Amino acid sequence: MRDKKGFNLKKGLLSVLTICLLLPFLANAGGLSGKISDNTDGSGLVNAIVTLIPSDGSKSRSAAANNNGEFTFSNVSDGIYTIKVTYIGFSTWEKTGILIDESDKTISASLSPTSINMNAISVSASRRPEKIVDAPASVSLVEAEDVAERTTLTATEHIKGLPGVDVASTGLNQSNVVVRGFNNIFSGALLVLTDNRIARVPSLRFNAFNFLPTTNEDIERIEIVSGPGSALYGPNSANGVMHIITKSPFTSQGTSVSLGGGERSVQIISGRHAGVIGDKIGYKFTGQYYTGDDWEHHEPSEPDSIVLFKRYYTDLGTVDDTIKTLFKSNRNFDIKKFSTTGRFDFLLGDNTTLIVNGGYNQSSGIELTGLGAGQAIDWSYMFGQVRLNYKDLFVQTFVNASDAGDTYLLETGQLIVDKSRLWVSQIQHRYAPTDALSLTYGIDALYTRPNTENTINGRNEDDDNINEYGVYIQGDYKFTDKFKFVGAFRVDDNDRLEDKVYSPRAGLVFQPNADNNLRFTYNRAFTTPDNNNLFLDLLVSSDPFGIGASFLPSFGFSPAIDIRVQGVPETGFHWSINGNGPQFRSPFAP
Repeated sequence: MRDKKGFNLKKGLLSVLTICLLLPFLANAGGLSGKISDNTDGSGLVNAIVTLIPSDGSKSRSAAANNNGEFTFSNVSDGIYTIKVTYIGFSTWEKTGILIDESDKTISASLSPTSINMNAISVSASRRPEKIVDAPASVSLVEAEDVAERTTLTATEHIKGLPGVDVASTGLNQSNVVVRGFNNIFSGALLVLTDNRIARVPSLRFNAFNFLPTTNEDIERIEIVSGPGSALYGPNSANGVMHIITKSPFTSQGTSVSLGGGERSVQIISGRHAGVIGDKIGYKFTGQYYTGDDWEHHEPSEPDSIVLFKRYYTDLGTVDDTIKTLFKSNRNFDIKKFSTTGRFDFLLGDNTTLIVNGGYNQSSGIELTGLGAGQAIDWSYMFGQVRLNYKDLFVQTFVNASDAGDTYLLETGQLIVDKSRLWVSQIQHRYAPTDALSLTYGIDALYTRPNTENTINGRNEDDDNINEYGVYIQGDYKFTDKFKFVGAFRVDDNDRLEDKVYSPRAGLVFQPNADNNLRFTYNRAFTTPDNNNLFLDLLVSSDPFGIGASFLPSFGFSPAIDIRVQGVPETGFHWSINGNGPQFRSPFAP
């Protein structure tokens, strides 16, 4: 039989021991709470960072303000503290000598917006927030106020006229953009990001701005970083970075609808709705639809009639799979676009934010390529993205997907199939061991998965995947308040290249005052071969001289004596010289 008195005695001793262990914390722990607001209108600053710094040198604590701008610290040990509040686009607020004991205290801070120009914040030059005057590269900004002033069909209309930016319009809603470089159609030299996500069309690696589902109402700002960005973003940002940053549902709530129209029968409607659920969940949805009549131009090289087909390959040669009968080849100059996005933000803790978003876009119109114009019919572009921020740690993964619909080339009638995917995972962390030194480092992994059903990559279709991995680190060291050194180094491995790619950066920034700086920088950047450079195998003209058809009576089939445009695969093309002169042999030859 159990001794109840002994059992109760043990419980009593355990309770006393527990109380004794917790007593120091209970007796010497207080709380601190308050609100962070904008001094211009009194509104709360969502996600403002509040840092509690002990005077004894022990570890500091940080918390993010909630949807109302309120913050709370619990179980704060007795002592003297300094409170520091920071928020992007606002001046830093700091108060010292705050005594915290077992009683709860309330402290509120009112922050002032900084200058809209030289004190503006950029996140693209160093892949972290910093003032433009502190950035180691030339940065231009287009703010939300400038975007809201006019209705446009694509975001490129907002960056025309910025220093070093060249925008070549090829249609009402098509354009090619480069920064400090040579422009060209089907260009992907400029790295375009939307909320830290690579926004180009997967595998083809070209920037189709009419495919981006972002609306004017949802743009917070556009950042243009001039010059090479390979040291942080990888080898395919040699000509700069364009970063479109959208609004947070926590800081921009409500509903907006825009209607517009103009020349060439342009009609556009777009809208955005954002709200919150409690203090921890924010959401937003956007949508856009427009139509119009594109600029008209007829290319003399395009035939009067064509046959739409796909081309498949066998061991004997090629087989045409005719999709439609002969029809008159008239360009359709009608443009049409439908797009929508959705996003949810979750505040998981004082320093943790999870963002889940996705988008869909469908466009039709004339698309210019290096092989002539294409008739894009219901070309779809989709993406999904997940981002996690925890203090100075940033983790994200996303996928971009493409479906070319019924698109075909106007000169040959060949159907263009593009069902490619780009999968990306990235990890970045920032560490500041001292007040003078700050380190930013990370890892990128990109997996390109083309799927063209032999229409673009032809006989390379079964061996056209590309895997890329990159590791980088950047350090900022402040010698004085006026001098700062920036150094960065990145290594990239592309499984289609024999050697690794190295991208260094070094810079000295001199800031004589708050509104000016002088930079001396060195960058080395690379552009790696894309899908078309390596795997392109596309028909230009089918048996143009009728030579293949002449063998039909003898062989029972027509050899494919076609003119094709081809990339250079790993095995390359091989030449030899004999008594008959130079001899060329393609790796595709039997």
